[in-house]
Amino acid sequence: MSKNSLSQRKAAAYLGISPSTLRAYVRAGVSPPYIELPGVRRFALSDLQIWLASRTVEGAQ
Repeated sequence: MSKNSLSQRKAAAYLGISPSTLRAYVRAGVSPPYIELPGVRRFALSDLQIWLASRTVEGAQ
C-alpha cells in the first residue's frame, strides 16, 4: 500500500475525530473515499485533505 495511505485509526486522528466517528461516517456514506480490502480500510492522505477542504466554512466578517 502507498506510503501516503493511512489506517482508519490514523485517518481519524488526522481528521481530529474518533475512530468510531469515522466508522459511523463510513456507514452513513459521508466519509472521505477509502480503499477496502478484507479486514483493512485505508484512506489516502490526499483524499483526506480534499474532504476536509470541502467542509471548510469561512467565518463571518
